[in-house]
Amino acid sequence: MRMYRSKVGVELSLLQERSEVEVELSFEYARSEVEEELSLEYERSEVEVELSLGYPRSEVEVELSLEYERSEVEVELSLEYERSEVEVELSLEYERSDVEVELSLEYERSEVEVELSLEYARSEVEVELSLEYERSEVEVELSLEYERSEVEVELSLEYERSEVEVEVLAKDKRSEVEVEAEKAFDETFDHARLEMILLFGVILLSFET
Repeated sequence: MRMYRSKVGVELSLLQERSEVEVELSFEYARSEVEEELSLEYERSEVEVELSLGYPRSEVEVELSLEYERSEVEVELSLEYERSEVEVELSLEYERSDVEVELSLEYERSEVEVELSLEYARSEVEVELSLEYERSEVEVELSLEYERSEVEVELSLEYERSEVEVEVLAKDKRSEVEVEAEKAFDETFDHARLEMILLFGVILLSFET
């Protein structure tokens, strides 16, 4: 189907069904400020795929999402991009029986803010990593959590320009050993980073003994 107007508009749609197979495709295009939208759906027994794309112009905004499902496997991907002050958001989710992975990224410009988080879970193993970065006075925060049966490790790092603070918490429930360390640094970040590595090494050695 086509439509011709002063500003030009095009619309195309396709739908096909056959036994357990279903395909749907739609495409929209409008001119002037320029807007494009594309979506695709595909279904077959236990397989389902969905793809959508939107792109409107002027301030520029892009959105992309993808979903994929099959029995015990599920994948979801989404991307958003907005221009002017610039904002980017990316998220990914993956699930399969005992395995679950989630990744998200956010980026905002002007004062600059970056946030990254990763989650991974499988039976008795769970890992979570998050990172936050904010500019101006400069603030960095990094945290890591790791859990497996009776072992739990948590690491967090905060950095605010001149003052550096490191906190490490490690727990070993098998031997009922718990180690907690916290230290604040007023030196340069390079020197503080070296001290942090040595501090974490001492904690790991404590589990060996």
